Amino acid sequence: VREFRPEIIYSLLGNIRLVRLVVDLSDRYELPVVPHFMDDWISTYAVPGKSYGSAIHKRVLRRALKTLFERVPVGMAIGDAMASEYENTFQRRFFGFMNPVDVEPASGQLCRENVSPLRFVYTGGLHLGRASALEKIGAALGMLEDEGIYAELHLYVPKHDEDVAISLVERESAIRFGGSLPPDRVHEVLRTFDVAVHVESFDSSDSAYTRLSVSTKIPQYFAAGLPVFAYGPRNLASCRYVCENRCGIVVGSPQLEDILVSLREITSDATFRQLLGEAAWERAYEFHRSDLVRSHFRQVLA
Repeated sequence: VREFRPEIIYSLLGNIRLVRLVVDLSDRYELPVVPHFMDDWISTYAVPGKSYGSAIHKRVLRRALKTLFERVPVGMAIGDAMASEYENTFQRRFFGFMNPVDVEPASGQLCRENVSPLRFVYTGGLHLGRASALEKIGAALGMLEDEGIYAELHLYVPKHDEDVAISLVERESAIRFGGSLPPDRVHEVLRTFDVAVHVESFDSSDSAYTRLSVSTKIPQYFAAGLPVFAYGPRNLASCRYVCENRCGIVVGSPQLEDILVSLREITSDATFRQLLGEAAWERAYEFHRSDLVRSHFRQVLA
């Protein structure tokens, strides 16, 4: 650090040890700190049965963060919802920075009309109750076959979740497993589908972890010009982001009948899917495009 002679410390932090390290470096070299919170790990540092921290750890963390923020001119968060809440909590200006994506200079996904089966896609992990949520959507798609609506839900998950994905395929006939997807093929594969799926758990102990987070997959779905079928509490940041930007349908209830109603709506109307997909692509082009995000990132740090 002494040889490099930095002008600023940028850190994702993540635990007490890293917070203390950043404070130490900030004091030693008289450097300002810009923290970037990618999820609300502060609130979930000590959740019984889900994290190792205790009530004592949480008190120590609060003190460490108070010391840290004496050295923070501005902060960053994964999205606008977190930025707004953290501005109030820490009394500092916060900027929202989601993961940037490459967006092709073209209109949104060309919606396939009268296609059967309609192809839904989910990418990402199956932790925090997401496997159960996907199983429920798969069951609903299976029930729609009796109404002459044919659709498939394709899963692309990390290798450590493959066994869980395979078990979902075995239980629900509408679910397909596509394996693990390398990062450089995400956009290419997404473009072959009709609807993207995002799920969050309705269990309060799970949603505590996702309340302010915006999933990495959301900008990727938008960049592919896909309408998003979101299932989860409406107050969670990811679901709110889809709803507020009119890029998809949000099922804010765990009831099977509510899932069925929304599935009927998005599967039966190709024009509706096209409008949602175009809105998603436009949002990605205007707010998530790599060159714009990187430029803004540099400006904030400068």
